[in-house]
Formats: sequence, structure tokens, C-alpha cells
Amino acid sequence: MYINCIMLHNFLFIALATVASAFLLPEDLNITHIDERIIGGQEVVKNSWPFMVRVEGVKQDGSGYLCGASLLHENYVVTAAHCVYDGKSPVVGVTLHFGDHNLWKQDNTQTSMKIPMGNIRVHQSYSETTIHNDIALIRLPQRAPISQYVQPLCLASPQTVARYNQGTAIGWGLTRNGQNGGQVSEVLKQVNLPILPNQECRQFGSFNPNIMVCAGNTQGIQMAICSGDSGGPFVINVGGRNALVGISSFVSGYGCVAVGYGVVFVRANGYTQWLQSMMGNSLCVV
Repeated sequence: MYINCIMLHNFLFIALATVASAFLLPEDLNITHIDERIIGGQEVVKNSWPFMVRVEGVKQDGSGYLCGASLLHENYVVTAAHCVYDGKSPVVGVTLHFGDHNLWKQDNTQTSMKIPMGNIRVHQSYSETTIHNDIALIRLPQRAPISQYVQPLCLASPQTVARYNQGTAIGWGLTRNGQNGGQVSEVLKQVNLPILPNQECRQFGSFNPNIMVCAGNTQGIQMAICSGDSGGPFVINVGGRNALVGISSFVSGYGCVAVGYGVVFVRANGYTQWLQSMMGNSLCVV
């Protein structure tokens, strides 16, 4: 798989691992440093994050891409808006993979589901320019294959998040880049990232603490999310239950581990009312 990194102003989208497009090198993107994705992380214990969903999409121009998502309920999956919407080349097909671990190996824990485009609700105020409201809800055409390998998670309330100083990001993002393009991680990976004070993300001109969470290390430590990880979860463990804090959204245009920059997640609990308007009482909040 190759990656098409899309930079808007001082942002670098971390979503689209594109099959059909040319790989953009760091010098093309004004990126000073790109390293492993998930950077500094490790392979997860298989099926230890049963809410994790892999998003496989196809755009109108024929290119394919990779994203992550989270199962919020047996009937709903949440991801980043830019994982299911592209104003230049519309997304025409989305397939979700539940209980997945290895991208290239199908086993009895994995189930796939094609999603009608009419079942995807992108936030009505999503902006591709500012990356505000980068959230989308997918209503499943049939109940998710709930099992020990596939389980929904809850939303972490603002009060709960305030008690934590770090979370875990999860994804299949790129493992390297080079002249011939990047290679996605064969297996699902995780990385623990410190939750940063809001002021440490003020270098992003459109950073809004009401709808965004900043995490990582501004000193350039090799731990971060990057291309291919978008839409995936940033979670905490609350009394033995997984709870969603954020949705992987964007990093600096200077690199995923650029000095002075954290990585930015959609603040999931900033959209509680929006999610409830579609999910009703089925949304779990802890």
C-alpha cells in the first residue's frame, strides 16, 4: 500500500493509505521528520482491543485507503470524518472489518461488513480546511458480530478524562517511508501517549480544546500516531472498562513527531449530544 499524505496549511492528515497514488516524500510535504507508525509503539495482544474496527475505503478516482474506527454500540461505529468524506474525490465504498489483527491474514475472529453510503453521517459542520468537527457516525446495516473478539466501548465523560494523564492510541499505520512508498503495519499496534495541557497545542492555529484533545510529546520523542492511523481510538481504562477519549485526527505538517508539536484527536465527549441525537440511549458514557 502507498500513502497519500494530504497537508492543509499546517496540518498533515494521518488517514489515507492510498493504493493508487504516488507516495509523497518528506521534502514534498515540508516534513522534517517521519518515523515508524504507530511510532514507538508495539504489537497488541491479538483481540485485546475488541472495539477496534478497520476501515477499508474506495474513492471515486479508484484509489483505496486505510483508517481505523471504534465500535460504540452493536449498531454504530465512530470514525474521523476525513476517513469517509473527501470533497475532491468522493468516497464511494466503505467496508468495515471487526475482530481484525493481521491485515494480510484472514482468521475466524474477523468479520467484514459492507456499508451503504447512506448509512454514514458526517458531522454537518465538518471543515476540511480547519479540520473542525472531524467526526462521522456509521450506522451498521446489521448488528455487529458481538463475541469475545468484538465488543463495544463507552465514551469517557469530561469528568473521567480529567482524572487521567495518558491514554492509548491504536492503529495499523505506516511502518516506514521511502522512495518506493510506505508500508502499513502488518499487525495492529498501540502506543501510550501523555495527554497534554491545551496550551501545548496552541501552535495549531485552529486548535479548539472544546472539540480537540492534544497528546504526545512536544520534544520530538519517537512516540506518536501517523499516516494510516486516522479515525482510530485514543482510549483509557476506567474500572476495567475501555472508554473512548479521542479519535485520531491530525498532526503537524512538519512531521508526526516534530519538536514543539503534539498530535491531535477529536475530543469524543465534545460530541455527546450529537451522538445521542442519532444513537439515543444506546450511547454508553462513563
